[in-house]
Amino acid sequence: RVRGGLVYVTYGEVCRGDLGAHDYMALAERCTTLFVEGIPIVSRHDEARRLVMLVDALYDRGVQLRATAVAETPADIVKLPQLLVSEGGGLDAVRDLAVAWRRASSRIGEMTSGRGGTAADTR
Repeated sequence: RVRGGLVYVTYGEVCRGDLGAHDYMALAERCTTLFVEGIPIVSRHDEARRLVMLVDALYDRGVQLRATAVAETPADIVKLPQLLVSEGGGLDAVRDLAVAWRRASSRIGEMTSGRGGTAADTR
């Protein structure tokens, strides 16, 4: 749903589909503020990777983020130990994602504290 530069999506629409970095860049170019509803605790590698790509695209383009999430803090959204189990021992993939998620959660924290006027409502 789009209104001017405001775009409203659900977590499922942006992280559970077949979207990639190019899609997130195109989305970030179309909006000034992205509202993401219903971010769960993420324990699937593919969803966590998509969430990282989304955050990176928004951050790089200065798009504001408004989100509702189950987790108390951005760092708590992705459960890395569960990813290791769900990947069937893909330690290298989980290690790479852990680094990327630390960066993404830090970016969310920066955006929340005023860098881009971004806020995450984690409830």
